[in-house]
Amino acid sequence: MKNKKHKEKDKLVLDLETQHTFSEVGGRNFRALKVSLVGVYSYLQERLLFFTEDRLHELFSLMEAADLIIGFNLKRFDYVVLEPYRGKVLDNFPTLDILEEIEIILGHRLKLDELAKYSLGRGKSGDGLDAVRYFRNGEFDKLKSYCGDDVLITRDLYEYGKNNGFVLYRQGLIPIRWGRDKQIIGTLNEAFTKKLTVDIDYFAPWSSDSTQRRRRQVDIYALDSEGFIAFCHLRKSIRNFKIKRVIDAVLVENHYIIPQNLELKDLGM
Repeated sequence: MKNKKHKEKDKLVLDLETQHTFSEVGGRNFRALKVSLVGVYSYLQERLLFFTEDRLHELFSLMEAADLIIGFNLKRFDYVVLEPYRGKVLDNFPTLDILEEIEIILGHRLKLDELAKYSLGRGKSGDGLDAVRYFRNGEFDKLKSYCGDDVLITRDLYEYGKNNGFVLYRQGLIPIRWGRDKQIIGTLNEAFTKKLTVDIDYFAPWSSDSTQRRRRQVDIYALDSEGFIAFCHLRKSIRNFKIKRVIDAVLVENHYIIPQNLELKDLGM
């Protein structure tokens, strides 16, 4: 049993703080910000770990062995700041970027603090400028505490969404599906291949009425990596759907036939 645990892959939650502000490096020059501290929560070790600039090689070893790395704005901030230390783009890690997931579903970005306050009932303990000041003043304990708080808030937001199927913000509820992407895509592919109706839970953020999120049965006529064209039984018409806005998908034992005269190019595919 002990050996089995050692072979288990870790899941990490990551957040980093920088030595400089954007105004000091001439704008959005991420690579020049430099790392002051990286905080990581290890699910396998069930504890927080911290890495200073001189120990980033240990961080990269941990990341390479992980099954999943979770963060907020990881791809457009943390990874880009870390790139100069590794000497290459950090695009090979299995990553769940909560901000990216929210933006795809909702259509715009939100702050971690807002999501945390409405979903968890608590917000961030400060902002990035506080972290820069702590670093410069040599207040390592405060820096560590601030960074660790952000990591734990990110972890708890991830867990909240995974357990509830949604997170909350000022205007209401945001359905999420993290951890189920492969399952949903597999179901859509099977539905299209076998020509089976599929029941989807679909979220349309642009809708101004109560139909923003609704289950509907569809017959898929065309499918690619981004979306699909399908006959919607609810609307009684052919519609375009984005895969990233499908929150759930379940096969229905109902076979269908694609109309012979259907011109998919005229429908946007």
